[in-house]
Order: sequence, then C-alpha cells, then structure tokens
Amino acid sequence: MTDGAERGAEALPIRRLLALALVRLGWSPETFWRATPSELYAALEMLTGEDRRQSFAAFKRDLERRQA
Repeated sequence: MTDGAERGAEALPIRRLLALALVRLGWSPETFWRATPSELYAALEMLTGEDRRQSFAAFKRDLERRQA
C-alpha cells in the first residue's frame, strides 16, 4: 500500500522529468526547479522532435487540480 505522497509522485512524473532535464538537457537542478512547465516541455520537444502540447495540457490540468 502506498501513501498519498507516493501516489502523487507517481501521477506527476517529477523524477522522470528531472532525470530528462539533468541527463538529456544538461540542466542543473536549480535550472530545472526554476523552469516553468512550458519551458521544460518546449526544451523536451526540441530534443525529441515530438509535439508534447497534449501531454503538457494534461500535466497542467492535473497540477491545477492538485493545487485547488
């Protein structure tokens, strides 16, 4: 059984996004935490050539729901 914090971490792929930013983009942890979700997704789009707008919209809705 997982607690709420672990379920939240699974729902928002923070660890995966952090790993991508640090390893693939070469960002420092400070750069990652200061970046907006839009900046992160734009950088990942440039790296992969994929359009992540749909993924970002779902991420943003989930984040807003959690903050409410």
